[in-house]
Amino acid sequence: MNLLIDNTVRITVIMLIGLGARFVLRRRSAAVRHWVLAVSILCAASAPMLGAVVPVWDLGMFFAPPAAVAAPEPESAVITTETFSTVPAAQGQALSQLRASGARGLDAGTAGMWLGLAWVVGVAISLLLLQAISELIKRIAVMRGVIPDPYETTGGTHAAIEAEAERVISSIHPKQ
Repeated sequence: MNLLIDNTVRITVIMLIGLGARFVLRRRSAAVRHWVLAVSILCAASAPMLGAVVPVWDLGMFFAPPAAVAAPEPESAVITTETFSTVPAAQGQALSQLRASGARGLDAGTAGMWLGLAWVVGVAISLLLLQAISELIKRIAVMRGVIPDPYETTGGTHAAIEAEAERVISSIHPKQ
């Protein structure tokens, strides 16, 4: 596994453990939950640097092709190279033609690639969702007047809309 994917998986696992611990400690004080999150962030940040010192997490067992399982052979066993197929002949020929054409099935490399692609798409969707929530919070803060409107210009559309809203409100509820 290359260095980028290896470190990404390590950091993801560490953060998931930290978030899981935070969920388990949901009835504890906020200080304890924040401490757990801070420690998990610190561990996740230091994981790539400690990768050269600590033993490697070998994730090859999830992505390696299955090894052939061989039963112990008695001394008088006859070794044959015949294989028995449960695939009918026509399907077997189509399968051999497909293999000869270079098409790959779902082997360990392809599964790892699709798993990595799904993870990257999930991260991208999460970042887009985080950006949308951030924009929503900013818009609410602008509407409440907590922060100034970054898009407001003097005499722009915001001022015109605000004047129109005040005119409508004053026509519905005149001041007495």
